[in-house]
Amino acid sequence: MQKISKVHIFDHPNYRSFLTARFNERRTLNKGFSLGAWAARLGLSGNSALVMILKGQRNPSPKLTEVLISDLKLNAKESAYFRDLVLLEKCDVDDTKTREEILKRLERSNPKQQFRSISREHFEVVSQWHHYAIRELADLPGFQEDPAWIQKQLRPAVPLKSVQQATETLENLGLLARDEKNDIKYTDKIMSQTDVPDEALKQFHETMLSLAATSLRDVHVEKREISGMTFTIAQKNLSIAKELVRNLYHEMTQLGPEPQDAVYHLEVALFPLTKTERQNQ
Repeated sequence: MQKISKVHIFDHPNYRSFLTARFNERRTLNKGFSLGAWAARLGLSGNSALVMILKGQRNPSPKLTEVLISDLKLNAKESAYFRDLVLLEKCDVDDTKTREEILKRLERSNPKQQFRSISREHFEVVSQWHHYAIRELADLPGFQEDPAWIQKQLRPAVPLKSVQQATETLENLGLLARDEKNDIKYTDKIMSQTDVPDEALKQFHETMLSLAATSLRDVHVEKREISGMTFTIAQKNLSIAKELVRNLYHEMTQLGPEPQDAVYHLEVALFPLTKTERQNQ
């Protein structure tokens, strides 16, 4: 007798987390179940497409979407919800009309989840590094709103037009604001997690890691700190390691009362150099 799944699609605001949860559940019930075995069940020639889908590198085709629905044995309401989650991922950020239509359907299908449309401005602020650099620059003494002055402060070089557009976008989103003298100022407003698309975050970190690599040769060692270590760890302690990294971020913002005079970026990369047990399946 087939066991009823304890993983419910309406507990998930995106289809990838649902697919991952169902896969993990199947592996718990059947140690021999793997991505390769699942791909074969879905009629795929290999597991590469499935791996890319779960990692957020691609979305399923309409045909594969229906195959997944059948394999997961979703009912009519669950199937409609799953299709809309896939469509939302595929929808262009600028196509606000279509996105709003999909979001409304999702909210009707699953009222307990909160769905929010991501604007192009939100995507640009997160994915393009110079937006946050300009925002932090505005918090330094002697900041000048002049785009040409801002451009001279940034490293690497950013086109003047991009500087102007970034300043306007930051102000539109309330991340910069004008004071009683009409001077632009840093604000304490933060972007919530629902404002931040996964793809934008990936692009941001890819860019920052690239800038870090460039700084190895372009920035004097006295002006930077780039180091690393390779070590062994029990995977059950990974959450503790992540917490240590998050605490470091907080500590870096508490480095004394002196007036700030530069904008830096701290990028920490913690990742495996060997395959995990799950990857070996």
